[in-house]
Amino acid sequence: MVRSDPNMIKTFKKFVINPQEGGYYGPLIAAANAITILVAANVPFVEENLQNVKIPDAIIRDGVFTNCDFTGADLTNVNMKNCKLQGCNFSQAILKNVDLGVYPSIHCLYTVTDLKTCTPIYDDKYLISVHKNSNKVILWDYLSPNEKIEEYAGQSAAFHPQGLGFAIGVHQNIQIWSKISQKSFKLLRTLEGHNESVIALEYTPDFTELISGSVDKTVRLWEVSTGHMIRVFQGHLDQVNTVAYCPQFSLLISGSNDKSILLWEKETGKLKKKITDHQAAINYVGFFRNGENFIAASDDLNSTIRVYQSENGYYHENFEGIHTNGVKSIGFSSNGSLLVSVSKEKMVVLNHSNRNIFCNIPVQGVTEINCAIFGRDDKQIINGGNDKYITFTDCTLAKSRKIYEGPWHEITSVAISPDGSCLVSGGSDNSVKLWNTSTGKLLKVLEEHKDVVTSVAFSPNGLQILSGSMDCSCILWNKNSGNIIETFKTDIEVKSVAFSMDGSKFACASGSDLKLFSISNKKPLKSFEGHHEIVTALVFSPDGHTILSSSLDNLIILWDLNGVIIKTFRGHKSTIKAIAFSPDGLKFISAGLENDIKVWNIDSGELDHEINAHYLDINSICYSPDGTEILSGSNDNKMKIFNENYGNTIHTFDAHSGYVIAAGYSKNGSIIYSAGLDNTIRIWKKSTKGNYVDYLLAVEISQDETPMKCNDMVLTDVKDLSEFNQQIFLENGAKKPYF
Repeated sequence: MVRSDPNMIKTFKKFVINPQEGGYYGPLIAAANAITILVAANVPFVEENLQNVKIPDAIIRDGVFTNCDFTGADLTNVNMKNCKLQGCNFSQAILKNVDLGVYPSIHCLYTVTDLKTCTPIYDDKYLISVHKNSNKVILWDYLSPNEKIEEYAGQSAAFHPQGLGFAIGVHQNIQIWSKISQKSFKLLRTLEGHNESVIALEYTPDFTELISGSVDKTVRLWEVSTGHMIRVFQGHLDQVNTVAYCPQFSLLISGSNDKSILLWEKETGKLKKKITDHQAAINYVGFFRNGENFIAASDDLNSTIRVYQSENGYYHENFEGIHTNGVKSIGFSSNGSLLVSVSKEKMVVLNHSNRNIFCNIPVQGVTEINCAIFGRDDKQIINGGNDKYITFTDCTLAKSRKIYEGPWHEITSVAISPDGSCLVSGGSDNSVKLWNTSTGKLLKVLEEHKDVVTSVAFSPNGLQILSGSMDCSCILWNKNSGNIIETFKTDIEVKSVAFSMDGSKFACASGSDLKLFSISNKKPLKSFEGHHEIVTALVFSPDGHTILSSSLDNLIILWDLNGVIIKTFRGHKSTIKAIAFSPDGLKFISAGLENDIKVWNIDSGELDHEINAHYLDINSICYSPDGTEILSGSNDNKMKIFNENYGNTIHTFDAHSGYVIAAGYSKNGSIIYSAGLDNTIRIWKKSTKGNYVDYLLAVEISQDETPMKCNDMVLTDVKDLSEFNQQIFLENGAKKPYF
């Protein structure tokens, strides 16, 4: 109604500029209310004089304010999310706590009691919650509100980071449970050794070992596959509440009710450092992603969050003034840049590198919060306490995302067309997207899958696209029209897809099996059975006569096209994430959680040599077209090129601000592409000057929607603008301010 009435618009705008000039209505309608109503009615403000307006707490999100003058305006607490602010002048304006995107909404999905801690399992299919008074561990369907999968007795739990199962502390024992189907788990073994209740559990990053802490004051290290107790760490004077492991320095840390933090050498059990600067029980210890520092939280009322150097345990820094009533837990975002801390009265999300607080998140109806963690996509914070809910708080957070309206969707897989002209990506939004590699322009969105698209591939002639999904299907698409050619069903989620060399067939990894399809037949030609765990990757040989597969069982198998095992390659001790044939088909490479790249000889079945590649998991590997180089992408956010024969590093890319989950060459080797969990795909072009070869970033593709527009916005002498909001304005086009 406001939108269609010019007189009403004029009157309301008068209220905005000077509330006292509104006649009878002036005292009744404040300026903030008036501008909120106008923006909600889609009334644009273009070249308006809004000098000295006072609109604290107004909601003007999505508003159009092109070339407006906000000189001297009071915009305290104004919600400006996704506004169009091109050419605006904010000189001398008060911009305290303006909301440019951190806009929490809260909803309760799970009805529970006495929650101690909760955590989502790797693929966001499950949630595990631990309940301290009732001694229960509950496994939930993450995607179906309030749907319990199973309930167990126990005081602690830890999930397998690949979603293959979990460990539960049951009295003084530890139970290891393994996934056998989507909603079914079996008890594999029970670990015995503690004398009292196990209240802390943590897997090592390679999943081969488990760390436990107990009321019996000890920390213990276990071999998961056998249940063998490797080592006992003794030194605490009271129960051990929390444990963590640092692979970079091979260190364990533990925190106890005795107010101490103990730093242990994992391989020897030797106590390296005892830290006693907290004045109350230690509730949480955890390593930062790079392993260089660790963080501790306690019930200490004076200084509850402290950071220490991992190598020697020396005090590094302190987070003061964030909480005043003891800290119960800390959770890290997936890229490690943010943390959420919890005390009895509130949750705080902050950037640990600059201590900038993103938001104090309101929590409804919780008498005491005990835990909070980030969901895997970092868009949600999962928290709970002594009331009856596990609460999901939706936020748009990380700096690398800028502040975009719309859902945050992860890129899961990328492939380049044979001619290098376009890329195809799969994502957690269930879609397949086609991009122009020269311009970064989105060409098509292919939508039919009902769950995450896990793998994509181009046909050898570049005319078809194949996608595999967690909805238990593979879809063959016409690249030019975007139409579906055929849909192929499987019984289990599809993790990987690959075309045969002639394009007449394709293979997919479905559970622990491989399935071979003809593109002209909906039913599989063959089912390959031989792996004991989920198949993580597969690839056809260059001659098209064999298929190579890797699995969570740490095996690599070479098959003929009839499903007969030709050779099994053993040598990995933990999960294999990626495999690739050399162009001549005589060798292949493999990599995963062991941080190195293994080069294998096909004929002999032996390991040829290893390349020390990254310090975190390797997600993607491939050969260069000429076979002389190996490209890798890792959780350390880097992409590297190695000499295949000698293993020396030829080039290192600071590729993304999140994990590098895909990397590859174009067919002629002139283009390298990479995709990261910062939700970008990047195109790198080879540049040769004499004998020097470099790679230049040519195109960056973002899957996000249109951000807030601030081109040519002026920020001079503004007041109370936070460092974080300064960054957002600048990232979205504002002129460099003078504060």
